[in-house]
Parts: sequence; structure tokens; C-alpha cells
Amino acid sequence: MSSLHDFALDESAYVELLRKLISVSEHVQNAPGLGLIPQENLVSDFVLEELKPFTGAELSVERVEFVAGRGNVIIKYAPPSAAADKTLALGDKLYGRGTTDCLGHVALLTLLFKELAKHKVQTKTQVVCVLIASEENSEIEGAMDAMTKIQEYFYKEFGPVDKEKEYNYSCPSTMKPTRIESSVNGLNQIPPWAKIAGDVRLSPFYEMKEMIAKMTAFVDGLNANITSLEGHRGPVSNYYEGIACSLDSAGYKALNSAIEDVLGEAKPFSISGSLPLVRDMQRGGFDLTLVGFGKSSVYHGDNEYCQLSDMKDALKILALTIANVDAALKQI
Repeated sequence: MSSLHDFALDESAYVELLRKLISVSEHVQNAPGLGLIPQENLVSDFVLEELKPFTGAELSVERVEFVAGRGNVIIKYAPPSAAADKTLALGDKLYGRGTTDCLGHVALLTLLFKELAKHKVQTKTQVVCVLIASEENSEIEGAMDAMTKIQEYFYKEFGPVDKEKEYNYSCPSTMKPTRIESSVNGLNQIPPWAKIAGDVRLSPFYEMKEMIAKMTAFVDGLNANITSLEGHRGPVSNYYEGIACSLDSAGYKALNSAIEDVLGEAKPFSISGSLPLVRDMQRGGFDLTLVGFGKSSVYHGDNEYCQLSDMKDALKILALTIANVDAALKQI
């Protein structure tokens, strides 16, 4: 029986599984407006096949569908009882859409659970993986006419705060226009309507309700004096809350220690993002810590890639994190 400290990524298995996932990546792009309806089951089919030899004994693997073809996968590792004991590759770089993001991590977690099952590791912690279909559960849109005045007011009211330095945030709260739409008409015609869309990413040290109330009141004031906007219109928006992980939690300490052991040092950092489901999990009582092993500099880039060496380290980090959580539980 192996220990979590002995885990190592099977390079050939990882590359081959990732090659399969990338082969269907064009079918999991999420842009209904462009006619791209994702079919995540094409990805999870490969995951289920990879884990099939261990399913039913060491692993519980279940695909749950709420929408046809878009199933979520729940993987649970059940340590054996005491009685039971009796695409792609170019050097270190693995190229393909999704390698550094979702698909690369689906392959990583699949092989982690395969290792747990193969080596029948004893764990005190129940280890569960949920592969979620349609992570982006809502659009990030908001009409933001009069952006100059609205953004000036936003950054005045919701600018950087000292608490963000403690968490090493790379940027403060932001309001960003990212998409422009208008009616289709002749080139010599002024369009009868236009919409500027984007998102607000709010630092967790501000209250979302307060921000919405203030910005709504400000926009109401602009609408009451519409001539000052030179024809611009007011916004409609979806907003995303920030997430601040507990720096004192067992999960954070376990992960941080694992990263230090494998890489020699840990450099936690923070950004704002659009993961409302994750914040809901935190509110539900989960000890939430976020981690990824891809390269943010090439995320969704034309030549997106992950490094095999990073994923080898990642598997060791995840295994040690489980071991560290186990050790913390034994001290309770």
C-alpha cells in the first residue's frame, strides 16, 4: 500500500487523457448566442472510462444530468477497510484549448482519484470531486452608457482598501465594459439603440447590496438629467461578489504547506472573478480555498498550453494536501 507522500503523476496517462479531452474541446464551448451549446458529457465520457476499472470498489462515480448531454460528475474515494488490505505534447508544453483551464484540471483530478484507488490509500478524510458542467452559470452583461461618469463615481466609492494588501490582491474592485451591441442598420444611419455590456467585480471587503444601491441611485440621477449624458443611456448589470478565503482555516494551511513542500515556497495571490457558485458554497459552510495549476498568462489564448511539469507538481500538492488535512483531523 502506498502513502499519499509517494504519489507521482503518470505522465503518459495524463498526456493521453488530456489528448482525448482536447479532441472534443470544440463541442464544450459555451456561447449559445453563437450557436455553440456545450455537451460536457463528451468530456465526462472519457473520465468515466478512465476510472471504470476502479468504479464500484474503491471509487463511487456518478454522472448527474439536469440538462441532457450536460451532466455533472461526482467522484468519491472510499479507502479500503483493514480487512480489505489482506495532442498534443511538445516537450514540457501541452497545447490545446482548455489545457491550462478546465480540461487540464479534469484530467489531473481524474488521475488523482485513479491513484487513490490503485494504491488503496487509507485516508481519514472523505475525498470527493465534483466536475461541474456549465461553470459559467450566468452571463456577465450590463448596459453602461455614460461610462466615464459612472466609472468615475464607481472608483471613487469603491476604490482600493488596505485589507486587499493583506490578501495580496493584484487589482482592486473593477467595473469593465467588455462588449458593445447595436441594431443592424445602414452605414449612414445612427442606430436607434445600443448596449454596452460588462461586469463589476467587487472586492469582498465591500458589501454588494451597498454597491448596487449607490450605483442605482447614481444612475437614477443621471437619467433624471439625461441631457447631460449627450445621448447615453443607463445600465443594466449583473454583479459578482468577491471571495476571501479564511487564512486561518485547516484547508488553507494544508494547501499552503503542501505547496511549500513541493515547490519550496508558496506565494498566494488574489484576483476578482465570476464564480458565484463558489461563494454560495462558502456561505453554506465549506472551508473554501481556491487553487489552480495552469498558466494565467495563456488562459484562453490562441496558443493555450499547460506544462506537464506543473501538473506533476500539482498531483503531489493535492496528495499532500489530503495528507495534511488528515493529520490536522487526527489532532482534533
